[in-house]
Amino acid sequence: MTTRNLVGMLTQHTERTFDSVDMLLRIVARELGPRPEDPIRKSELAAKVAQLAQDLPHIMSVRLLDPDNATPLFEFFRTSPTGRSADPEALAIHASNHYLGLQIGHPYYDETGRAWVVGVSRRVSGQEGVPGLVVQALLNLEYLQSFYGSIDMGHDASISVIREDGIMIARRPFNPADIGRDVSKALWPSIGDRNRGNYHITALTDGITRIYGFQRLDRTPLVITAGLSEASILAEWRQEATRAMGIAGMAALVLMILGEALARLVGHREKAERDLIHAANHDSLTGLSNRAAFQERLDAAVANSDLPLCVLLLDLDEFKAINDTLGHDAGDSLLCAAAVRLTRIVPNRGFVARLGGDEFAIVVPDALEVGRITARSILASLRQPFPYQGQTVMTAASIGIAVFPEHGRNASDLLKNADIAMYAAKEGGRGRYAVFEPAMRTEILQRIELHEDVKAGIEEDLFVPFYQPQISLRSGEISGFEALARWRHPVKGLLGPAAFGSAFENHDLAIAMGRKLFRHIMSDVKDWVASGLAFTRVAINAAAAELDHPDYASWVLNELMTSQIPPHYIEIEVTEGVLFGKTFDRVQENLLRLHGAGVRISLDDFGTGYASLTHLKRFPISALKIDRSFVHSLDSNGIDGSIVTAVADLARALKVEVIAEGVEQEYQAEFLKKAGCTHAQGYFFAKPMASSRVPHFIESHAGTSGDFRIAGRA
Repeated sequence: MTTRNLVGMLTQHTERTFDSVDMLLRIVARELGPRPEDPIRKSELAAKVAQLAQDLPHIMSVRLLDPDNATPLFEFFRTSPTGRSADPEALAIHASNHYLGLQIGHPYYDETGRAWVVGVSRRVSGQEGVPGLVVQALLNLEYLQSFYGSIDMGHDASISVIREDGIMIARRPFNPADIGRDVSKALWPSIGDRNRGNYHITALTDGITRIYGFQRLDRTPLVITAGLSEASILAEWRQEATRAMGIAGMAALVLMILGEALARLVGHREKAERDLIHAANHDSLTGLSNRAAFQERLDAAVANSDLPLCVLLLDLDEFKAINDTLGHDAGDSLLCAAAVRLTRIVPNRGFVARLGGDEFAIVVPDALEVGRITARSILASLRQPFPYQGQTVMTAASIGIAVFPEHGRNASDLLKNADIAMYAAKEGGRGRYAVFEPAMRTEILQRIELHEDVKAGIEEDLFVPFYQPQISLRSGEISGFEALARWRHPVKGLLGPAAFGSAFENHDLAIAMGRKLFRHIMSDVKDWVASGLAFTRVAINAAAAELDHPDYASWVLNELMTSQIPPHYIEIEVTEGVLFGKTFDRVQENLLRLHGAGVRISLDDFGTGYASLTHLKRFPISALKIDRSFVHSLDSNGIDGSIVTAVADLARALKVEVIAEGVEQEYQAEFLKKAGCTHAQGYFFAKPMASSRVPHFIESHAGTSGDFRIAGRA
C-alpha cells in the first residue's frame, strides 16, 4: 500500500475535522466577541451553537474566555460541564504573545467526560488591533481514534497526529502513554522542513520498523504520519509460500503456489490502494474529482499543451437559502443532481470537479467560444426545477471563465482569475456568466477590501443610525423619521451608504449590519419614548438578505418585546426589487406576520422597479415612497411630474400614504403637496442627524403645525 495515498486521505479527514471546530470558533468570535456581556446575544448564540453541534459530534464544549484569568463569558456543553475550565497551555500562549491563529493545546484525559480531549482555540481581535478574548472548543479525540481504527491497513500499521512542536495528539495503535508525549527528537530529523514525503524509522513507541508517509496540514498546525511495517508487506505471501512448501517438495510446484499467493497478495493490496486513491482524489458526496485532483489534472493539461483551454468556475445561487429552509439533506440532493447535469453537458475531453460547498470547476479543452457555449448550456440546465421529496427546488448558477494561456499558465492562476470572473457575474445580477478581464481584478480586490473593512466596522460598532425627519405636507408637523446608516470611519470620517452600500450584496454582512443597526434604533426609540418625546414612528430599511431569512419576523418581534417597544413605533421599508424577487413567498410571509403584530410596512423607491397592482394587493403596504429621482427632475421634466401625480392618485385609490424623498427646494414641496403627496423628506426640511440631536429637533418644532415650511432646514 502506498503511504502517500493513505496520508492524503487521512490529511483530508483530519483537516475537515479541525476546520469544523474552527468554523464554530469563528462563529462565536463573530457573534459574541464584540459584546460578550449581551445576554440576548448569548441566548441566541447558545441556540445556534447547539444546533450546529448536532452535526459536529466531536465537539464537547465551546467557551469564550478572558485569557488573563480564564473567566468564562460564554459556555456551551454537549452534556455536563467538563472538568477543566479551559486548556491552560493554550491560554498561556494567547496571553503571552497575543497569537491570533489557531492554537492546538495539550491533550489530556477529561475525567468528567471520560474521554481524551484537546483544546482548539483562537484569539478574538479586539478594538484598535488590541488582542481580546479567547474562544476555545474541546475536541473529543475518540472521534479521530475511531476513524483511524476503522481503516483496514494491518494490525501493526501506525497513524499519528502530531503538533508542530512534536507533541503527540492521537495515535493508532492507541496507548494512553503515547498521548501528549514529545516525539520531536525522533521525528523531526526524518521530516525536517518538508511539507510531505516519506521516511523509514523504528518507532520509539512500539519498536516496530515501518515505512512512513507524512504531510503537514494546510490550515492547522499539525502533521499526519502513517506507517506500514516491513513485515506486514511480505507476511501474507510468506505464509502462503510456507504452506505450499509443506505440501510438496517440488521446486516447480513451490514456485507456482508462491506465484499464486503473491498474485493474490498483490491483487488485494492493489485493490486497497485503488480504493484509497479514489477516496483521496474524489468528493465523497458527488463522486466527482475533488479540489486536489482537479488542480493536479489541470496543471498536467496546461503543462503539456499550448492549445487554448477554458476553466469554468461556478457556484449555485440561493444554495444557502435552500439549506436553511429545506435542510442539509435537500442541499446534498441538489449538489448530487447538479453534478449529474454538469457531467452530461461538459464535452468528452473536459472534466468536472466539486471544489467544496456549492462550488464546481469545469475544464473545457477548447477555445473561448466553446467555453461560452458550455456556460450557456449549464445555466439553462441548472435553471430547470430539481425535484426533492415531492417538492420543486429552484436554483441557478453564476459562472466565471478564465482561458489558458491568456489568463494564466497554471492551475492556481486560472482558478483565481475564474473566481474573480465568477464574482463579477454575481455582481452583474447572478444567473449569468462572465469572462475574466484584467480590470476585474482591481475592482474585485477593492470590493473584497471594502467587505473586510465593513466587517471590521460592524465588529467594532462603528455603524450607527442617523435620523431624517418626515414632514406632513398638510400640517407641517413631524410625522416620523427614517433611520439611515452611517459609518464612523476611523480614517475617512462619517460616511454615507454610497461608500459602503455594495457590501450589502454580501448575505452575511447585510444581516449582521441590519441587526446591529436595528438594536441601535431600538435603544434610541426606547429612550425617546421613556422621555415623553412626541413622535409617530421610525422607518427602518430592510435588506434583501434579512427579508429572505425565514426567521426575520420572529427576530424583529423578539427585539421589540425585549426592548419593550410597542410595534406601532416601527415601520419596515422594503424596495420593489426585494418585494417581488425570487423569494416572493418567504418575504410575503415575513411581512404579513410583522403587519399582523402592528408593524407598519412601506414600499421604498416606488416607480423604479417592477411592481404590479396584483402584487401590491398581496402585501400589507401602508405607504408608497416616491424615489428622489422623480422629485429631482420636477422642474425640467414634465413626465416626472405626471408620474408623481399618478402615484399620488394610485395611493389615494389604495388608501395608503405617499411619501416623497429627496425634497431640496420649496417649489418641489409645493408641487408635491398640490399633487396629493401626504408626506415628504429631504434637505429642504432637515438633513439626517445623530440620535442625540433628535430630542432637540422635536422639541424645537413642537406646535408649528399649519405650514410645512416652518420645519426649517437643519
